[in-house]
Amino acid sequence: MKSHSLVPKRVLDVFGINREAPLKALPGGSLVCYLAGADVVFRPSEDDAESEQIAQIITKLRGIMPAGAGYRVSRPIPVASCPTQFVCDGWTAWSFLSGQGRDTTVWSESLDACRAFHRDIVRIGLDKPEFLDRRLNRFRQADRVAWGETALEMLPKVTDQNVLSRIRRPLARLAELKRPFESPLSEQLVHGDIGGNILFESGGQPPGIIDMTFYWRPAGYAAAIMVADGLLWEKEGEKLVRMYGTDADSTQLLVRALLFRIVTWAIDLPVMSESSDRQWGERMLPLVDFDGAVDTVSKFVV
Repeated sequence: MKSHSLVPKRVLDVFGINREAPLKALPGGSLVCYLAGADVVFRPSEDDAESEQIAQIITKLRGIMPAGAGYRVSRPIPVASCPTQFVCDGWTAWSFLSGQGRDTTVWSESLDACRAFHRDIVRIGLDKPEFLDRRLNRFRQADRVAWGETALEMLPKVTDQNVLSRIRRPLARLAELKRPFESPLSEQLVHGDIGGNILFESGGQPPGIIDMTFYWRPAGYAAAIMVADGLLWEKEGEKLVRMYGTDADSTQLLVRALLFRIVTWAIDLPVMSESSDRQWGERMLPLVDFDGAVDTVSKFVV
């Protein structure tokens, strides 16, 4: 990850933003973003080629979104001199999307927005973006484990015995619950962290979806990850699973989503370099309901 301080004046100039615009750090996320003035958000780029492609994808999505789409997304802002360039010196710019996250997830609205977003993004007709295979961070490694494309034992730095002792049993149970899909599921671009990146606005506006984190999986995997987070973090139960869907393939997507989220913990703590991050992880680990989440999902696997 690149280290960033305030947005440089040169970057503001290149994007055509007043260099005297006040900069306000925005809360949330793994990167520090800045609101410039009232309506432009500057976000650090972890990978410039990936950031360019994501901005191009969302630009295309905004071009086909129907009226009453059921969700909102930010507008990627190109540099002032070139309408197809979206990164400058490790920074991207996006239109500000109003709204607030909620401490307690509104599941019906969130699931509806998630499904509408993925219904539309597949209509762009994209092939698999090359950046999905090129940059294998710990989240994409965990995703590959969940889908049987590699093994946990093959990943580097999975060494924290405290973590492994907490997740070994739920991982073993999920392996037993994993089945082939009953129907072929086509793959597409999916937002793999949508649950924590939804903004709600009063006045009848649909939810806003931010911080695009893409994977190439079946469309229903995005909603499954959202539900997995609810089971793990919010101690949701069978009611949420039924709201999401209990057919065989939906349940198997949920099994893989839980595997993804739990395996991520096996990689997270060992690679956390900042002591504050490690302390956060060690403090949060006992709060995650690994066993309860697997217990709930097991009731729907036949």
